[in-house]
Amino acid sequence: MNKIIIASVLLVAMVGQASAQHYQRRHYAPPRQHHGNAGAWVAGAIGLGVLGAIIANESRRSNCYDELAGYDRYGREVWRSYCN
Repeated sequence: MNKIIIASVLLVAMVGQASAQHYQRRHYAPPRQHHGNAGAWVAGAIGLGVLGAIIANESRRSNCYDELAGYDRYGREVWRSYCN
């Protein structure tokens, strides 16, 4: 759950920064040729992709659990993962 919160904060920060830069260029800088706010769209798409991957990974792992299977010949624990 912490990963989802961190990813959401990063997404908001990236899109907010890109939007602020676009606004600043449009309203305070001298007029020049620019091609819209493609950077904001790209940053948003990347952020949403990362957030979606984290959510998919978390939901996939929620059906799995680890169980102690025993010990190896050196006395170290051997764990097995079981997924439904």
